[in-house]
Amino acid sequence: MNKFHQIPTDTFIPISHDNSYLFNHYDKVANFLAFNLEKNYKNILAKPVQNGYVFDWFSVHENLVNINGKSKEESENELAKYWQFIEVINAKISQLSCSSDENNKNWANLLAKVFNSNDNFIFSNGKDICIVWGWKFNNNENYKPNISKTPNTFLYPDRNAAIENVPIINKENEIEQVDDYTEPIVDDIPLEDENSEEIPTEEVQGVIPVEESSFLKFLKWFASNFWWLLWLLLLLIIFFLLLKSCDCSDNYNDINTKLNQLEQKANDCGN
Repeated sequence: MNKFHQIPTDTFIPISHDNSYLFNHYDKVANFLAFNLEKNYKNILAKPVQNGYVFDWFSVHENLVNINGKSKEESENELAKYWQFIEVINAKISQLSCSSDENNKNWANLLAKVFNSNDNFIFSNGKDICIVWGWKFNNNENYKPNISKTPNTFLYPDRNAAIENVPIINKENEIEQVDDYTEPIVDDIPLEDENSEEIPTEEVQGVIPVEESSFLKFLKWFASNFWWLLWLLLLLIIFFLLLKSCDCSDNYNDINTKLNQLEQKANDCGN
């Protein structure tokens, strides 16, 4: 995969779902797109990878740039592709929401959060589009263009076929793992966990806590690159202890000298 974008964790507020951050559900959503929609859609979702206090975004597509930096004609061509995709997703969300299965309803809630146009940034290389997601971007640039003016830009020409071919998910037939996405970012809570409480997003402020494994990796990286600082710190501690020892020795000698003087005066007075 190719890294094409990066965001600091303290720039935007992360969105949550099922007591975990939304970006933790990347593999589930990617698998859904691969197995339940037309194959051209499986790589539309960018992969987030946490790297300390920033998130790197990866895609199989090369030379991706934000469409907001393109000309109006080019950006509207890419927006047309995006909204064609959103139509398919919204149709699927409607199907899942109407299901009596709570797992399907949970999927509908997850997909609605991931593909909220206000919380998506669209990247394109002129042919393919890729979506950065999972944070409160409050992006008002993803307006819906006049589709009739851009008839040849769709990723999937037959939108109705794409909608009709999307099956309902059942608990008995969970989505299989896609070979392209075998490496999960972090462990997350299963979608069918109905007893979990959602994290209020307004309370999630500032930097996203780094997992313990990341902290341990940072310590290993620091020790391997700045080991000389550890030795310097050790030498300073030893020097400080020696200095304190010398001060204590000097104070002890001063006390002994004064005691000897007092003893001598006492002897003189006695004589």
